[in-house]
Amino acid sequence: RARKGTMTHTKERRDYFRINDIIGLSYTELTGEEEEKYPDQSGDMGFPLANLLSEVDASFNNVANTVWKEEPRVAQALGLLNRKISLLAAHVMQADGSLADSYEDIIVSLSGCGMGFHSNEPLTESGRLRMNVILKPSHVEVSFTATVVSCEALPPEKKHAYWVRISIDEGNDAAQEQIIQHVVQKQYSSIAISKS
Repeated sequence: RARKGTMTHTKERRDYFRINDIIGLSYTELTGEEEEKYPDQSGDMGFPLANLLSEVDASFNNVANTVWKEEPRVAQALGLLNRKISLLAAHVMQADGSLADSYEDIIVSLSGCGMGFHSNEPLTESGRLRMNVILKPSHVEVSFTATVVSCEALPPEKKHAYWVRISIDEGNDAAQEQIIQHVVQKQYSSIAISKS
């Protein structure tokens, strides 16, 4: 299903799929001086295999969407095969030591315009963050800047203290495109699995 999402409060609203997903996440709060140090780096993150896999996934998704209209069973088989290859690639990259150990695996609500996640520390509304995300199972690393939309305190009986919502800043086009591709692929895989 699609929900409305915004990159900024003034930009025209656009539909994005939203999924609950497990990702690797680390972030840093930015001050004014630090913001200039972190341009959008998602197109060249020093992970050649991960980047190549992401490009192949984007092409695969375009072809699979076309095939789905004509031959749903063939598209389903291709989707499962692609998932299997992604899992194998993730295993190879982990054995290679290509991935950072500083990421916390966390369940998020993810879309092409931002995400929601639990936090044990309060984040300032309208504050800026440097986000580092590892998408799974492809283990593509995506880095971008984001703005805190809200930080809601949760009841004391909850495991985490806050629910944080962030919006991806404009100018992070490569990161946003990778996240959109990831969300669409996950959505596509879940449809294919549910129809099997």
